[in-house]
Amino acid sequence: MKRDFVSNLRARKAAVRHAHPSRSLQLVLVSGQGSATTARVLAEIFRECGKKTAVFTPRGSQIEDVPYTPAYRSSADALQRALAACKKQRCDTVIIAVDAELEQTGVIETLNIDLGLITEVSSASEVVLAQPLRYMVLPAGSDTDSASVAPHHAITYGHDVTADAHIKAVKLYRKGTEITVVIDHQTTVELATHLIGHANASRVTAAVAAAYVMGAPVEDLPEGVARLESMLGNFQYLSHDAPYRVAVDDATTPEAVEQVVKSARELTSRRVLVVCDQSVDPDALAAIKSSVDRLTIIKGYSDNGDATDQADSLTDAVSRTVRGAKLDDFVLLLGEELAEQVDEEQTRGARLVRGGSE
Repeated sequence: MKRDFVSNLRARKAAVRHAHPSRSLQLVLVSGQGSATTARVLAEIFRECGKKTAVFTPRGSQIEDVPYTPAYRSSADALQRALAACKKQRCDTVIIAVDAELEQTGVIETLNIDLGLITEVSSASEVVLAQPLRYMVLPAGSDTDSASVAPHHAITYGHDVTADAHIKAVKLYRKGTEITVVIDHQTTVELATHLIGHANASRVTAAVAAAYVMGAPVEDLPEGVARLESMLGNFQYLSHDAPYRVAVDDATTPEAVEQVVKSARELTSRRVLVVCDQSVDPDALAAIKSSVDRLTIIKGYSDNGDATDQADSLTDAVSRTVRGAKLDDFVLLLGEELAEQVDEEQTRGARLVRGGSE
């Protein structure tokens, strides 16, 4: 992506001002849908391996177990300042979830990156892959022959049997997921995570693949995966007294939305009722239309006729959906707006379910 001269200059000045802290750190960049969750899982695996690890995501940041509250995506200087703090704390590894906001600062081109982990193709992922990398983790089916890294430093993951980290089996439970992964076509690893659903099975496998290619002991992988107990807005159940279940998830792409709906369908024998906010890709509506019993969107968001119900506002959409839910139904609230954190422990979706307003 081409940027103006001033943005590039600011990014380079920030790197010099903070003495290029990434050169003293093992730096991992994660890009794509689910990058925050993938980054958090990978951080826990590295911590299980004994590495002092920092992780920066839009869903919260930590240097070791201490929350880091300043913004890290707002400018190149903000990220370099965060990396300098990691260097000062003598961190071994830093993992950063890269999104469009961070990519537009121009800071990625000034970093010394060890590994690029991609969950889906995007402008941000293309910028990450364009940098000199030591290791690379890509979805199955990606072209690794033209990769800039050595063949044994590139690894693919996914359900395809040709994947280097092959998802052989996934079993969903109401409070977690079991995943069987075969690495390098010979090493079987049994994983159990508190995270729920098929999308999270892919994210966990991506993190495991990254840790493995960077030399993490195989025996540390299951314990590392099990360390992460929850992620705000990630197939997150809401506590309430109604006889139906409600979960919030930040899925926006067609593939991610499909996987979340597939998971909900497997976890209930009754209806699946979905509310999509305006951050969800309109193509996702067509992808899930036949799999759900009710699909509610905001008026004017999409005119392709895939929704079964249209509401005047997000408050109205959530309200009429939960009012119509019956015993053992599964209500899904999907999108970045509904999964946005509005206070210390609550998403916007949770607040709307409990009777709040937008």
